[in-house]
Amino acid sequence: ATMAGTGYENSVQSVSMAVVLNSLILVGLLIVYSVLICNKNTSKLFAPRLPDEHRPGCREVFWGWAVKAYQQRKHVYSDDLDGTVMVRFCMLGFKFSAAGSILACVLIP
Repeated sequence: ATMAGTGYENSVQSVSMAVVLNSLILVGLLIVYSVLICNKNTSKLFAPRLPDEHRPGCREVFWGWAVKAYQQRKHVYSDDLDGTVMVRFCMLGFKFSAAGSILACVLIP
């Protein structure tokens, strides 16, 4: 009975540690990407088709690029059919991933 309790505690600690580490990595990568998008030289490299007036400024560092991209979503749907298909396919994959993650949280314990 002692081993079962220890195994459960270790698995909960492992999952919580993985969530914390992955969250920290995500925040770190978002910060690096935001700084790179803020810089004029690297901004053209990472978002070559984005017009200059739609580029986020350095005041909008952390989420500025996401807000600008969200505002331009209807523009992508109306102009480029290939881009529209790719974005919709990625959105479908994201929904399947979210559903799978929720299902995994239910099935893991």
